Amino acid sequence: MADLPVCDRTGLARLWCCCPDHESFTMTPAERHMVSGGVHHVADLERAAGRPLPEVRYTRRTPVLWQEPRPRSTVCDESHSRPPGAALCHECSDLLDRLRADAPALLLALHEAVIKDVAFAQLGAPATHADPETGALIEESPVPFNAGASDALREVKAALQVRPVSAQLAALSAAARRAHQVVDRPRDDIRLGKCPMCGAAISMPRPGHHDIAAGHVMVTCPACTYRASWADHQRVILDQAGDTPLTIGEIVGVLTQGGEPVARKRIEYLVARHGLPRERMTRLYRRGHELVFGEVWVYRLRDVRELQAKLDGGA
Repeated sequence: MADLPVCDRTGLARLWCCCPDHESFTMTPAERHMVSGGVHHVADLERAAGRPLPEVRYTRRTPVLWQEPRPRSTVCDESHSRPPGAALCHECSDLLDRLRADAPALLLALHEAVIKDVAFAQLGAPATHADPETGALIEESPVPFNAGASDALREVKAALQVRPVSAQLAALSAAARRAHQVVDRPRDDIRLGKCPMCGAAISMPRPGHHDIAAGHVMVTCPACTYRASWADHQRVILDQAGDTPLTIGEIVGVLTQGGEPVARKRIEYLVARHGLPRERMTRLYRRGHELVFGEVWVYRLRDVRELQAKLDGGA
């Protein structure tokens, strides 16, 4: 943002100042980068650093103080009391000023929202695909595409170029309303069960795989002094869910997420050869991508873990 040339008249970056002095101009490299939405690939950054980079999640560090925090689609028509010869009434003129003033932070927030809560592949592992024209292999790190944020980003940029000001108000207010629906969404937390000391619910932002593997992630209770490593707390969650009746698929998912991966065939083996207890239950369960209601075999998580530990200890 600091590298973008600023308009002397409005104090905004000239990309979105919308004043007559900057109806047209030659863009600097920084301005071209902002408009094109360029992305630095992780593989390039790792080559420059000479070492693997950790997973990175892109989030805004401090909340933005919007001048117009809840924009609504607004049209300044004949029903508004406009001064003679003016394109906008006083209220709409002030609204447009606030929307323009919010534009730099809104564009930056939308750029972040495009890759928000997305971690790059481990060690920046490159993906390759063939160039459709030359057939040469192109190496790139996968960057997921957020269609909603991308559409909102394009709409705000287009609205800032609309003339005259009455049309810009209509376009920018509508675009800002949709953009705020993207950037103001609640934080995406992961629920981590209940605190073993006080019973309070625990949640936190989803950590990256590198941080978990390195042992850097700590789980803390918001209501008491409980504090545990990620691995230790995963065992606490599994202990809490010990008597929960689960299908084979659910047990595989829960144990794998809890750091004790097990295969479906392993559980079937425990049933056939070692008498793993099970019971028939009528309940909702997932079949493929659908939830269905019917009879299904269920198992207690505690029974699976105890039998696994017994067999591993006797091996």
